[in-house]
Amino acid sequence: MTEAGRNGARIPLSGLGLFLRSFLFFWTDPERNFRRCRRGQYLGLIRLMNEFGFVYDDEDRRFYFSQYGQDKFVAEHLFPGMRNGVFVDVGAYDGVTLSNSCFFEREMGWTGLCVEPIPDVFRELVSNRPGSVCENVCVSNVEGELEFARVEGVEALSGIADRMDRRHRRRIEGEGGRVEMMRLPSLRLQTLLDRHGIDRIHFLSIDTEGAELDVIQSLDFERTRVDVVCVENNSGERNVRRHLKRNGLAYLLTLGDLDDLYVRAGR
Repeated sequence: MTEAGRNGARIPLSGLGLFLRSFLFFWTDPERNFRRCRRGQYLGLIRLMNEFGFVYDDEDRRFYFSQYGQDKFVAEHLFPGMRNGVFVDVGAYDGVTLSNSCFFEREMGWTGLCVEPIPDVFRELVSNRPGSVCENVCVSNVEGELEFARVEGVEALSGIADRMDRRHRRRIEGEGGRVEMMRLPSLRLQTLLDRHGIDRIHFLSIDTEGAELDVIQSLDFERTRVDVVCVENNSGERNVRRHLKRNGLAYLLTLGDLDDLYVRAGR
């Protein structure tokens, strides 16, 4: 037996062979093998990759920021060594804490768009991410103003009020957060992309505490090419997967039981 994972989960040594095979799976013929993923082949192998590794060691924490190793996995296995890519981070918070995009800006020279609706958190974002374009709005498929629930003391759990499900509200209560209702401006994601001339996104990260489907529906995939999507899926929303599949993005795996990764075959 060998140790693996943040919680010391044990995996038989026979799994190591499968783990090593997984690298060949990705590197030998990515386009063909991602198509095989879409047909449901090798899913067990990919899930083993998730269980076996992609957690941070002490050295990693100097560079990576994500909660469950999302940035490390995407960087090492979907965009190995790629510099000067483009990211879009919807629900960027302060740009550093548990950020899925900070590594790409600071270490790989990527540029992109970070979106955070809470005004004082947005000021921290601007300070922390000088290489990004930052927007202080909600993202939804409705433009105008929306009721936004700010969770004081646990701002990362804040979100559009009518998109928070009961489980998320219980989580807020469990964290001891107090909700303050705010009216905040909202724009479609495609509106923001058009504003900044973005028509190709290598890595799209969405963490909006319940409004993820709205964000995805506000993007015109015929006008904007997206290669990889990381979307938080607290509620098990199946329509996110259906919508992305219709637009050429296949489910790859889930990291940390919360964040689903989708990949465009043949990118």
